[in-house]
This record gives sequence, C-alpha cells and structure tokens, in this order.
Amino acid sequence: MGLLTIPTSDWSDAMFVNSTVKLDFGTIRKLERAQIIALEQTAEYLHTEVVQAQVVPFDNGVEEWKPFDQKGWTRRLMTAKSVTISVSGKRNVGDAGNDYIAGLAFKNGRDSEADFQWTFPDGTKIKFKDAVINLKDFISGDSTGVAPLSFDVMSNGKPEVVPAG
Repeated sequence: MGLLTIPTSDWSDAMFVNSTVKLDFGTIRKLERAQIIALEQTAEYLHTEVVQAQVVPFDNGVEEWKPFDQKGWTRRLMTAKSVTISVSGKRNVGDAGNDYIAGLAFKNGRDSEADFQWTFPDGTKIKFKDAVINLKDFISGDSTGVAPLSFDVMSNGKPEVVPAG
C-alpha cells in the first residue's frame, strides 16, 4: 500500500471547505427496527417452511352413516389408510439413490415399485414393501440449471412399524 504525496505547490489552488454532518437518530432507529422486523419475519418464514416440509399427510378413508339409535349423531369408521411422502431435489448423476430413482422414469406397473424405509429421529422405522415411486420432475428446466428430481413415495399396502429400541 503506497502513500499519496501531494506537492505543496498544489495546495495553492486548493479550496478549503467547512461542513457539518447532522445525523437523524430518530430515522436511524426506525431503520434499525425495520431491519430487525425483516429479519424476524424471514426467520419465521424459514421456520414455517421447515415445519411444513416435515409434515407427511395420511390419506384416510372414513365411512360415515347416521343410524337412528344415535339420535342424529354421525357414526364413523376408519376403513382405509395410505401415506404419500413427497421428495424434491436436484438430479445428481453418480449418487446411487438419485440414479436409482431416475432409473424408474420410464417404468410402469410393478417395475415402478421399491422397498422404502422411513426412519424417525427416535429410531422408529416404517418399512414400506413395494412402495410406488411416482416420478414427477426429471430432466427438465433451463439450459443453465441443474435438472430437478422430484417424486412421491406412495404406500402400497400396510407398512411394517418397527418401534425404536
């Protein structure tokens, strides 16, 4: 880093200015508060996205009927259940799992089924035998982007629940 040297002869043409800077601390405080609110809203949005991403809805079949002996109250019976786990990401050629899912792109029937295990943080495992892999996005997008890979893992019959421990 060098020093800037100005010959004294150049100072003869210099103009000296006296200035005062006034800071509006009220406006600065408002901007700081707005910044904090924006950060809080961003954090809340991200938290909501993470929570929603961790929700896997059950598709339940419930039959309803209104027998006379219930005096107008509805009776219900859970008659069916299924689970759909939606996964979305990017295509990563060379990754074994990614390549396996992508390899199902043009398969139908039993050829589009695979065993799938869902492990919870507490160690509980849900094992889906012959789950249907429903590939949704594959090799598409703009020419400069990484191709998407998204799919649904759909239960195909009753899964096995293995408790933690």
